[in-house]
Amino acid sequence: MISGMMLNGESESTIGLCMMLESNGLKPDEAFLIFRKMQSTGEPVSTKSLTSLLSACASVSSLASGKEIHGYVIRTNMNNDDILATAVINMYMKCGRSSWAFSVFRAGPWASKVKLGL
Repeated sequence: MISGMMLNGESESTIGLCMMLESNGLKPDEAFLIFRKMQSTGEPVSTKSLTSLLSACASVSSLASGKEIHGYVIRTNMNNDDILATAVINMYMKCGRSSWAFSVFRAGPWASKVKLGL
């Protein structure tokens, strides 16, 4: 059913279904498999979906999955989004990689707007 929804361009409905499944016991690994399936079909993944996935990675300290999502964000030029950058920083901090979080912070979309006194 999820594959059919993705193939028919119903990505927001797919995400809603995934959120419902998660509230009923879907594990973050299974949600991440749905993310991979969306990638393989060429379905664009929304900022909302990526933020939710990064939050799930942070909650279970899934660094490998979080890094993969961060890579997707960079490859699709979505790394200038404040919300996504914050979610990536949060994920790295909760996974115990504060130096990586700081690197993302320093390169974040706000870096050109704010002079950091560091």
